[in-house]
Amino acid sequence: DRVLWRLFLLVPTPEDAVALGRTSDGQIDGKSGTDRIEEILRPLGLHRKRARALVKLSEDYVAAKGAAALPGPPGATGSD
Repeated sequence: DRVLWRLFLLVPTPEDAVALGRTSDGQIDGKSGTDRIEEILRPLGLHRKRARALVKLSEDYVAAKGAAALPGPPGATGSD
């Protein structure tokens, strides 16, 4: 339960997770963004894999959300 809320405090949105996952320079204590996610997920086990999966899922979600927001061809109403 604490892990979930600590994670949400660090990355409240998928966009934040993507941005933090791309951070390679040390922001706090010389840790990269993924290192900070891993530190929170460590009590669950498989923290490295889970951190990478979280960033990848967030990237996929943001990309899909952006693609869904693109307008269709002119004259398309979206209904068949």
